[in-house]
Amino acid sequence: MALKELPIHPLEFTEHPEQLIQRLIAQYGDAFAYESGHGLVYVFNHPDQVDAINRSANFVRTAVMTGFLGYGLLTNEGDYWQKQRRTAQPVFHKHCMGGFVDIINDASAKLVTEWQANEGTTGRVVEDCSMPIRFCTMEVVMRALFSTDISAVIKDWDHASQFLVNGVNPAFCSVLNKVPKPNDINLSTGTPKYAKYLDKQIYEIISKRRSDRTPPRDLLTLLIHSEDKVTGEPLSDLQIRDEIATMLMAGHETLAVSLGWAMCELASQPVLRDELTAEIDAVLQGASPQLEHLTKMPKLAAFFDETLRVYPSIPFMLRRAVVNDTIDGYTIPADGLILISPYTLHRHKDFWPQPETFNIDNFSLGKNKQHHNCAYMPFTTGKHTCIGKEFALMEGQLILAHILQKIDILGLAGAKPAVKSGLTLQAESPISLKIGRR
Repeated sequence: MALKELPIHPLEFTEHPEQLIQRLIAQYGDAFAYESGHGLVYVFNHPDQVDAINRSANFVRTAVMTGFLGYGLLTNEGDYWQKQRRTAQPVFHKHCMGGFVDIINDASAKLVTEWQANEGTTGRVVEDCSMPIRFCTMEVVMRALFSTDISAVIKDWDHASQFLVNGVNPAFCSVLNKVPKPNDINLSTGTPKYAKYLDKQIYEIISKRRSDRTPPRDLLTLLIHSEDKVTGEPLSDLQIRDEIATMLMAGHETLAVSLGWAMCELASQPVLRDELTAEIDAVLQGASPQLEHLTKMPKLAAFFDETLRVYPSIPFMLRRAVVNDTIDGYTIPADGLILISPYTLHRHKDFWPQPETFNIDNFSLGKNKQHHNCAYMPFTTGKHTCIGKEFALMEGQLILAHILQKIDILGLAGAKPAVKSGLTLQAESPISLKIGRR
């Protein structure tokens, strides 16, 4: 059967597409379609429907991000993608996680030191907490996965990567019938300059590693010594560059977005902040957080999971049908574009009580195993489940533990920002914090 096609005026999507999709779901149910600049877009919002899409080889990822990421793990499909995943998998095995803790703690300590600097007796204001958090997560991913210290140029890397991430907004605008703002267009036209800058930096890293006679055993070394499954040839610099760009995006930007929203909730909920701080103090006893501590801090884990539910870093995912198929009885033609929204799935009324309320009890002990795998999918599901899921959960909790151990988050220094949906779920205005030293 055919999906109901909704006559949606393009201007309805202008500001907050995630809210419009949610209203349409409330009015028309979990499956409908609308006309866009890319043709008909099919929306599915029931976890069973999304699970069927994620499990099927007939629905593949689209090319929205290939302009910068190329054909890395985040964008590729088929046999070459499977080879890429097998190559990278050893770095993300659980037994390797402990080796990253010192790197995460070092980067967290820099963040804390910066926030503690020059504070007065009544604390200080961090005007935009997202930027130093991005510096922190970027340093972690570059040191942990590629053994590369970019601290001297981290501001330049961040500035360039922000342009590249946000510069794809016009592509999303056309899918969501969203009218691009001048800044969207400016970002998009500025993309080549910043792509060229990061390409130069990344290729220099690859060249230096190829000449290293005693290279560290990290992801970059594994990639350099990997072979193309089809040709038997070593991976080219371009193929390796695509993987570095992918990990830079997937391992830095998305986690930084989530941690920014975590700071926002901690500043807005003093009772919850105090509960988490008490748990962290009781477990750590003044020591730096380690991997073994995380299992003893269930409230911290539940808090981070709830942050990922309310603020999924990737609010929309696109899939394309490669052949004619059906989902839940609905016909999807070949080349049909499918929209999946973790933002709305995480608010499905049949799976979440009071879905708009931030409540860490949603992930209390035992409950986190009861969720439908597609009612909560911040790392997607199926074969494309994020390879760095365990790394991201560990890193996010360690950074939060380090901050709350040393920093008193006193509140927001302004109104709580609204969300801004693009490639990632960013804040519409800076998240400004009032902080003090503990």
